[in-house]
Amino acid sequence: MNKKNSSFVEFYEKHKVSPVKQNISKLKHHFYRRRFLLYKLKITKRIIQNSSIIEFGPGSGYNSLYLAYLKPKKYVLVDGNSTALNEVKVLFNKHGSKIPTLKNELFLDFKSKNKFDIVWAEGCIQHQVNPKKILRHLSKFTSREGIFACSTLNGISWLSEMLRRCIYTTKEIPTEMPLKSILDIIRPYFLPHLNHLPQMSRLYDDWIIDNIIQPLDNRRLLSVPACLSEIQGKFDIMGSLPEISNDWRWYKSVIQDDMQNNYHFLENYYCRNLLLIDKKLRCSIYHTSKYGRYLENMGESAWTKICLYEKSKERRDLDRFLQEVHNIAEKIMKFSPTTSDSIFYAIDYIEKGAPKFNIPKQFLSWWGRGQQYLSFIKK
Repeated sequence: MNKKNSSFVEFYEKHKVSPVKQNISKLKHHFYRRRFLLYKLKITKRIIQNSSIIEFGPGSGYNSLYLAYLKPKKYVLVDGNSTALNEVKVLFNKHGSKIPTLKNELFLDFKSKNKFDIVWAEGCIQHQVNPKKILRHLSKFTSREGIFACSTLNGISWLSEMLRRCIYTTKEIPTEMPLKSILDIIRPYFLPHLNHLPQMSRLYDDWIIDNIIQPLDNRRLLSVPACLSEIQGKFDIMGSLPEISNDWRWYKSVIQDDMQNNYHFLENYYCRNLLLIDKKLRCSIYHTSKYGRYLENMGESAWTKICLYEKSKERRDLDRFLQEVHNIAEKIMKFSPTTSDSIFYAIDYIEKGAPKFNIPKQFLSWWGRGQQYLSFIKK
């Protein structure tokens, strides 16, 4: 695969970084979090121990530590960033863990005759130039009745981060500056935001590099509907976090080979996707599937518009993006006026040039739900 199309690997290799480090000084807490995620995806310790696993995009290996701790039969890590894999070795040696088989390859270059019981792709498909192509490629390494697990991201769940990216873009900092110098300039703008995430384990500077500084103007998101559409017919949904689907069908009524699990899951998703816009919202909110589809399209439109702004740096493109965000705020007002209020304050702050001080508290405390996690069974 040509390097210029390799998305964030090119950025990581250029700066010799793997900006996914976490504070795991309380390793037991880190393992509890990972166990919770796996359970929600219907993956137990016994399943791990009896499985061959391949993980794509492990970064520096902080999340991989837990899977290694459970001692799978075989464990392979694939990452195109050489800095990341070097940090995997250091981290695993520090914690006395057996280092998995490491493959320094770009995803689309990876080939294997072997299939794996579990294919894990967390936080590495969205924000690629062609995430659907990568999704299809990675999922094909799943054995029959094996598990494919991945994360997704859409314009609703990442709307708060889109507006935060505007803070950086409006500063017009020369991209040729050393990364450390850029960090020193913009860190004060984001620390007040990040301080509103007390359970956050990722290092602040790494989050800023990966989510704010990294160029994303030629990238694509990967929403839950897009993910399901790409693997429809080959995989059945198994679990998710957040838990999206409530399937109340009587099992004796399912008398055809196609259980239509993905269809029912997607309908549930469209009736609840508003919840992704604000982590403070609770699951008591339901809306129509039609409303959810419209909201999904608005989020996709917002992503398209911010990409145009980040390319052009023109005020007219910023205004178009902010208008789309304003439309979203109005659309959700009847369900969550507090979230709408936060969005309006964020828009006003950006329009005023995003000053370092006097950041509205409504903006500081508003965070979407970010990634969603899905697990599938290969048919």
